[in-house]
Amino acid sequence: VAAPGDWQVLSANEANDGGFAWSVPAGLATGDYVLRVRSVDVPAILDASDAAFTVTPPISFYYVNDGSLAGDQYTTAIGNDANSGTSPNAPKASIRALLEAYDLGPGDVVFVDTGSYGLTANIPILVQDSGIRIQGPTNAGARAIINRGNTATTSYVFDVQGADDVTLANLAITGAYLGVHSAADAGSLNFTLRDSEIFGNAWWGVGFYRGNTGASFLNNEIYQNGGSSNGGLFT
Repeated sequence: VAAPGDWQVLSANEANDGGFAWSVPAGLATGDYVLRVRSVDVPAILDASDAAFTVTPPISFYYVNDGSLAGDQYTTAIGNDANSGTSPNAPKASIRALLEAYDLGPGDVVFVDTGSYGLTANIPILVQDSGIRIQGPTNAGARAIINRGNTATTSYVFDVQGADDVTLANLAITGAYLGVHSAADAGSLNFTLRDSEIFGNAWWGVGFYRGNTGASFLNNEIYQNGGSSNGGLFT
């Protein structure tokens, strides 16, 4: 209901099984709504949600920031994983938290602002994340440094697990065993890494193994990694 008394039936005669999956219908006006549940057998038994929820237009831009506003390009507040991550004034503090909070898809962009981001775990990019772009700052001299801080053999900054058409851009990726990884036969198609720095990783900067096709690596600086031949790009 958008206004008191303006009730719309979402579904009738639902089983009392503790859950009901509802997809927001196309054309539903944006605004604040509450839900009401009424017994079919005893109509006097009913209850409404305690607080309103908001129906918004489709959101395709998401925001991540560290604990500083210095040099920021995309956000206006420091990052906090309790934030929504859906507006510049409410960025999350980590890419992983944002990917876990939302079902991102083709065309969605995660803006990662200037700063330093220490990781305690790999950032997995899963099949359901296909089509996303993770975009660092583009201002002159600005860097989004993503540091895994762990060079064990299974430690990566980004682990692309079968996602297609993913783009990483303008990021500084460091401190892992492999900066960007996709395992053999993961089936990650048409991956793009561009305009980024990949440095200071224990083995290769990038390891994209057999069974991942169509990858593009454009205008990157890959340096001072520890693998053979200075550990640049292994595909």
